[in-house]
Amino acid sequence: MRVAIKNLIGCCFLCILLVEVQAQSTTIDNNAHIYSGRAYVGLRARLVGSVWVGGHHSLLGGIRFNGVDYDSVRIGYDLMRDEVVTTNPNEQLLTPAQENVQAFSLEDRQFHRLMGEERLFTGLPNQGFYELLYDRDNTKLLVKRRGVLKENHEQHYLQFSVVRSDSYYLVKGGHAFPLVGRSSIYRVYPTARREAKRFARQRQLDFKHDFERALLETLIFCEDIH
Repeated sequence: MRVAIKNLIGCCFLCILLVEVQAQSTTIDNNAHIYSGRAYVGLRARLVGSVWVGGHHSLLGGIRFNGVDYDSVRIGYDLMRDEVVTTNPNEQLLTPAQENVQAFSLEDRQFHRLMGEERLFTGLPNQGFYELLYDRDNTKLLVKRRGVLKENHEQHYLQFSVVRSDSYYLVKGGHAFPLVGRSSIYRVYPTARREAKRFARQRQLDFKHDFERALLETLIFCEDIH
């Protein structure tokens, strides 16, 4: 009787173990294509600054790969290469086929890949991933984020640093308007120019040192009164 009970317990434990292994294998199999591709190889040089959005190569987010959405994926976005990198369950950094990545999110930030006809229709100068800062009705605020490698000669050694370069575009009515200063947003909303300037003064918006925040708040104000 005791032998039968032990055998029964052993069988139950084995079944549970098999279910856990199968569940884990199913999860990996379902996400296998986002964990495929070449191994990611970073720069060998020691850098000042980071090539990654958010300063890390493995942040929790989601990805739309080949038309399918995947949640709770560890993702990094390399600003210098304009590439999305995933971290698989074995802690390997991989670069999936970029042409199959339509969009991805990093925490609460949204990025979309604009290519071919979609990019040409709006007049955006560069293809690749754009961060979506604002999206309402027929108006979008996009930013193309880049990392540029800069050489610094410090006494007897060479040092490399990553310099951020962000380009902002307002897409409205199917056309992209580059935004390079406070006057550029006023030109898109000429009838709201006076009220927008007053709003910026009242809010003490700093277009020189905090351009993104000032631009976004001004855009929201112009859209609300437009």
